[in-house]
Amino acid sequence: MKPSTLLWAYASGVLGAPWIAPGAVWYDTKGTKIDAHGGGVVKRGDTFYWVGHAASNQTPMLYSSTDLINWENLGSQSTSVTGFWRPKIAKPNGSFWLFGQQDRYVLSLKSAEFIGDYSQSAKVHIPPDSYTYSDTGMFYDDSTETYYLLTSADHNIVQVNKINSDGTLGERVSDLRAGAYEAPGIVKADGVYFLIVSGKTGYRSNPNKVFWATSINGPWTGGSDIAPQAENTYGSQNTFELTVAGSEKTTYVYMGDAWDSKGGASSNYVWAPLSINAGAHTVTIDYYSMWKVDVNTGVVSYPSTLKRYEAEHAVLSGRTVVKDCGECLSKRSVYGIGDANEVTFHNVTGTGFRQWLSFHYQVNNPEAGEAHIYVNDEPAVNISSLNSRAGYHASTPVQLTLRAGDVNTTTFGATGGEGFEVAVDAHELSASLVSLRVANIYDLSSKILLLKFAKPEVKKQLLLDSGFRCHLTDFARTTAAAPSAFVQKLRKVLKTRRVTSVKQIGTDRIIEFQFSDGLYRLYLEFFASGNIILTDKELNILTLLRNVPEGEGQEPQRPGLTYSLEKRQNYGGVPDLTKERVRDALETTIQKTAASVASGKKMKKKPGDELRKGLATTITELPPILVDHAMRVTGFDSTLQPSAVLESEGLLNHLLQSLEEARKVVQEVTSSDYCKGYILAKRPNTESEPLDGVDGDQPPKANLLYEDFHPFLPRQFEEDLKYTVLPFDNFNKMVDEFFSSVEGQKLKSRLSEKEAAAEQKLNATKAEHAKRIEGLQTVQQLNVRKANAIEANIERVQEAMDAVNGLIQQGMDWEDIGKLVDRERQRNNPVAAIIIPPLKLHENTITVLLGEAEEIEEEEDGDASDTDSVSSFDSGYAGTEASARKVRETRLSVDINLGITPYSNAREYYEERKVAAVKEQKTIQQSETALKNAEQKIAAELKKGLKQEKPVLQPIRKQLWFEKFTWFISSDGYLVLGGKDAHQNEMLYRRYLKKGDVYVHADLHGAPSVIIKNSPGTPDAPIPPSTLSQAGSLAVCASSAWDSKAGMGAWWVNADQVSKSAPTGEFLGTGSFMVRGKKNFLPPAQLLLGLGLMFRISEESKAKHVKHRLYDVPDIVQSKQASTAAIGDAAEKASNDESDLDDSDIDFQEDGERKENPLQPTDGNNEEDNAPENVEQSDLAEGVGDLEISGESSHAGPSNPPPAAQDNEAGDDKEEEEDLEASTEADSIPPTTATNLVPGSSDKSIPQPRQKGQPPKRGQRGKAKKIANRYKDQDEEDRAAIEALIGAKAGKQKAEAEAKAKAEREAQRVAALERRRAQHQKQQRETAEHEEVRKMMLEEGVETLDASEAANLTPLDSLVGSPLPGDEILEAVMVCAPYSALARCKYKVKLQPGAQKKGKAVKEILEAWKTASTKKGVLDEKSLDKEKMWPREVELFKALKPEEVINVVPVGKLRVMMAGGAGDSKGKGSSSKGSGNRGRKK
Repeated sequence: MKPSTLLWAYASGVLGAPWIAPGAVWYDTKGTKIDAHGGGVVKRGDTFYWVGHAASNQTPMLYSSTDLINWENLGSQSTSVTGFWRPKIAKPNGSFWLFGQQDRYVLSLKSAEFIGDYSQSAKVHIPPDSYTYSDTGMFYDDSTETYYLLTSADHNIVQVNKINSDGTLGERVSDLRAGAYEAPGIVKADGVYFLIVSGKTGYRSNPNKVFWATSINGPWTGGSDIAPQAENTYGSQNTFELTVAGSEKTTYVYMGDAWDSKGGASSNYVWAPLSINAGAHTVTIDYYSMWKVDVNTGVVSYPSTLKRYEAEHAVLSGRTVVKDCGECLSKRSVYGIGDANEVTFHNVTGTGFRQWLSFHYQVNNPEAGEAHIYVNDEPAVNISSLNSRAGYHASTPVQLTLRAGDVNTTTFGATGGEGFEVAVDAHELSASLVSLRVANIYDLSSKILLLKFAKPEVKKQLLLDSGFRCHLTDFARTTAAAPSAFVQKLRKVLKTRRVTSVKQIGTDRIIEFQFSDGLYRLYLEFFASGNIILTDKELNILTLLRNVPEGEGQEPQRPGLTYSLEKRQNYGGVPDLTKERVRDALETTIQKTAASVASGKKMKKKPGDELRKGLATTITELPPILVDHAMRVTGFDSTLQPSAVLESEGLLNHLLQSLEEARKVVQEVTSSDYCKGYILAKRPNTESEPLDGVDGDQPPKANLLYEDFHPFLPRQFEEDLKYTVLPFDNFNKMVDEFFSSVEGQKLKSRLSEKEAAAEQKLNATKAEHAKRIEGLQTVQQLNVRKANAIEANIERVQEAMDAVNGLIQQGMDWEDIGKLVDRERQRNNPVAAIIIPPLKLHENTITVLLGEAEEIEEEEDGDASDTDSVSSFDSGYAGTEASARKVRETRLSVDINLGITPYSNAREYYEERKVAAVKEQKTIQQSETALKNAEQKIAAELKKGLKQEKPVLQPIRKQLWFEKFTWFISSDGYLVLGGKDAHQNEMLYRRYLKKGDVYVHADLHGAPSVIIKNSPGTPDAPIPPSTLSQAGSLAVCASSAWDSKAGMGAWWVNADQVSKSAPTGEFLGTGSFMVRGKKNFLPPAQLLLGLGLMFRISEESKAKHVKHRLYDVPDIVQSKQASTAAIGDAAEKASNDESDLDDSDIDFQEDGERKENPLQPTDGNNEEDNAPENVEQSDLAEGVGDLEISGESSHAGPSNPPPAAQDNEAGDDKEEEEDLEASTEADSIPPTTATNLVPGSSDKSIPQPRQKGQPPKRGQRGKAKKIANRYKDQDEEDRAAIEALIGAKAGKQKAEAEAKAKAEREAQRVAALERRRAQHQKQQRETAEHEEVRKMMLEEGVETLDASEAANLTPLDSLVGSPLPGDEILEAVMVCAPYSALARCKYKVKLQPGAQKKGKAVKEILEAWKTASTKKGVLDEKSLDKEKMWPREVELFKALKPEEVINVVPVGKLRVMMAGGAGDSKGKGSSSKGSGNRGRKK
């Protein structure tokens, strides 16, 4: 069952039943359900007695009441009799008789007391026939005090018999033979008898009929309905008609039974007033959901709502959506309530006792399911069990017990749902989420979770609404401040785990998420109230959203138990669709229908429902709407009965074809990774037209009310012109759009209501002050009129004063004076006629009735009388009484002081007028102050209320590629990027520092690497000084200088001066670079940043704005491809195109002269700086060659070059050392500090042993010559003999052995050293090759970004600080930059070093902008005035989250400077005249 609308009103709350609610459970004074079915009511004295049979054993039960509402149970009236149906009580003589039905006969019971033990008398013989009779009724004819028994026979006869004085029945006085009727009852009104009967349909209700006659003896004619035929007598059957004769009117009451399928204990009662027109011979039921009758006056009344809760203001879940409703009291209602589509009311007022609550809702088909309610933490209760009229009438009252106070929560929902959409959702989620890791899990509410999944370059958000929906979302939502215990457990287990599988369990409404190859599993249940269950790989429940107790068809669920999958729908696989299976399904449907008819169960179904729903309950993998769609596609008649299809082989084959078509739709939907979706929408209060030509990702049309959505387009809706179909290429996006739109409408509605309430409160305050001032002005005017009236009637006033004063002086009593004046007035005494009683002589005052003057001159202060002139004074004393009354009505009542003259009385009124005027002026002044205070107070309350509300849903903004860095666009239009850490510094160098770019840095701790992107089209064009200065300011402000408040200058170099090639023996870490050549120092930077707002506009709007100095991306991509292909032969290409390059150089030099920049020398006019760079580059190439040579010679052994070569090498080394000393020292820039390295230190060589052939040391040559002269005559034999004689040979051999071992150890050490050196040289060669390629690419202008990155470089043209009229504003982007770079930003504030944390500062800035937008005259609704706020701008910056803006600010603590503080008219940092420097400090 899917109720289509819902409103809810709380009517009253007291113990017992202060109202009669047709169909609702009726409780007696002890809180027990009244059990008196098929009964009647008789009045004795002031007490009404209601007798009826008990549902359990059909014994007669008696209840008493004095108001027909609160009934006391008097117990069973006969303990010996059971099976006694429809008892009625009579008293034809001194004894009391109960007549009822037993075993198809009429039985009578007798008792001497009205309340007592009735004993069985005998079976009643009903003249004149011996038919079997049932359904006894009773009629009391007050005119004759005669009792009549009404019965219906098996031969379709309803007859009326008089009851004799002895309790027996007399002859039949009349009968009705108009058809098969039962349950008779008679009511008499204005001399006409009306016989009400029911059709014979068992316990199923039917349209009850009324026949009439002018005598109890008949004949009976007519046969009209007593209620609309479709209502089936409001689901009841007649049992008795009660007459309540009151002092003001006579009310007739219809008493009916709302039977359940078996006439059992769940049956209720339908009592309602009857509207009888005796002249027209009509009787109709006046149906009200709640009513009562005053038994003394006979007046019927209806309840007024004590407190009303509108569903549109409640917490809505699922597909529920607020729409316009013409017949609803609030003109708004909630649509789409179904399975898990619920409405929850919080802070419901309760009394602590049983009380009435009235639900206002409608359903499309009450027979299709059940609506239910949850009260606080109690289990769900079907409304039909509390009121049998549930779903059949717009208002359904029920009695519930709530806690005392505004502490109750009530949820309204209904059963229903389709597993097909679950299958589609699971299929699409599998394609989107598998291989992603869980980044985090958040609470959105007690039943809604947000799961974030991520992997490099991919982020997804999954919204889980327990029991209702599960889809990816592109909208940002506000999460809970702290995670719940359930979410904490989910985080502990699932965080960082990879999703390996997403699938549906069989065809049931359950989705399974597997993590880490099934190590953990998350089950989402989408039936009943839903659940989210986490298990391990053995399906042991670790945690779950809600514990489920064991119930009928439901296994218990709680931590520690095992989650069962075997009983899930088609868990083992979907059976094949065969003719035998379809035949079995039809037979099962026929058997269920027959069983329902046999049990008397209501079978209210539309044509075709029996077949379609029967198939849905037997072939469970196909929902009813899909079966209906397939039947329409294949041309199958869905209105056929299952029995007819089963009997015809052709129809059975046709039905099988339709079901195969439905299977085909499922296969098509799930065959691809992403399936389509269709939203069905209607236009409010207008005829909808089909929507043609809508793209899949096109946003929905405005002013459409979303009704439903499906993964396929049902043929029944495709042909319905009332619906507009919105197609989507992605089912998840469609679901997200559907629900996000609904959520957005709810949030906007709540925000609008709060703002409207605040405005209404302010207007009421203004009206109150205006009324007070108006009252003072009225007093002034009245005093002037009274004074003028005295002056115009001075003689009459004097006469009246003299007359009263004279009587007082005579000593007459005050009461006697009043009586005398009255007598004189009756005698038309003109003096007494103007005196109005009573006389206020205790105040020495009388009141006179004076006519105003025809013309009264204006006072000096400009006040004038606005009274109309009247006829002459004398006319007031003549003519008719009516004319005298009319004249009196146009006169003024004026109090006259008897102690002073008439003129003095007039003067007092003038004085009172002046006092009132002074009071008016003071009141006006005080009102201005009070209104201002009230406005501030209301604004503060509104601000507090809006903070409590969630922000309006906004799509998640996809960040631009450069937003991961510290960035801004300079005042000259150049993109400036700064690294936030060492890794980003490295990334900037390797990926984004290109030819023509400028590298900016500061020699300060924590200073980032900053690059300025130049145009690749003109890479040699100089960067403007203002851009260089702004980039330097960013480098300084983002360093430790900000906290120390000690600013200094930065410096810049060209891109080709920065490299990662370290000197020999040195290592450069991540984010560290070598800078060669001259540094260009910038002036000291001011420690001043700005936080501004930039807007991204559409492509069509970019043409209106001055374009930034950026390059054309398509050309870059082409040049990249061409240059990359030609890198291998770049030198040859450069030599071939030498003449062309020279020409281009000449052209550029001319252009450079026009754009000369004193801070940035160009290549053409700075030969001194270029020379070292060229030398450095050639030396680097030579060094690479030397490394390669030494690497090769290291394997060949020591080299022995000639002395000349040795001298050349030494000279080269010396020259290289001198060149390095002459040039600028190379700098190494680590992530947090800049440290100067000594390049010469890397040239220290390891000591080597003197090799053979090398020149001897000083003095060794002369010593060797002397030794040679001394032993020149010795030959080898002599030398050996001498050594043997002196023992030197053994020592020599030992020395040679030691020398040999030492040489071997040294050789091993040198070999290891050479290996390490070779590895280091290889790394240097690779770095040198990378740098060579990079320099070549810098010279050729070759890009290293891929096409997707290059394509993302163009959005800068669409970022503007101040939109122009007509611009289409898409997004708002926060930027933090040097304040001078934000000159063109409409919204900006200054930031200086301070002690305030940036998080708090950002919140204050955003709040200041929001507050400024609410001021009068600030907002330009037409978006034409550039100096005012525009609605789209306000909408965008209101959607900004402080958490996102905080990451934009590169400093930790600061001070905010805003012109005028938060009260600035535009909320901007400063005006165009620079007034922002004089602002309030925060």
